[in-house]
Amino acid sequence: MSQQNYHNPFVIKAIAACAGSQSELARRCGGRVKQGHIWRWLHTQKLTAEACAALECGSAGAVTKAQMRPDLFAAAGKIGGRAGRGRRLPEAPPATQLALQIEAAR
Repeated sequence: MSQQNYHNPFVIKAIAACAGSQSELARRCGGRVKQGHIWRWLHTQKLTAEACAALECGSAGAVTKAQMRPDLFAAAGKIGGRAGRGRRLPEAPPATQLALQIEAAR
């Protein structure tokens, strides 16, 4: 089984571009998120669950946690009864496609 790398800087760049800057995106993410966090997520790290939650808030829900890290938030996409019997919601578009959609919306 191949392991996917969910670090996709295009999504973060697109969200920051919509916000106007990394600093503004950090402000929109609220709490303890600073511009340095945005830079680190953009350049060096796989996004953590906390980073995904902050970016979802900073993008005003335009990009969801499940779209950024489906390996962590895939269970949130299930609906229905007992485990293994639920229907899955439609798959989230790839992160690069999301970035293009955000850029086009600007």
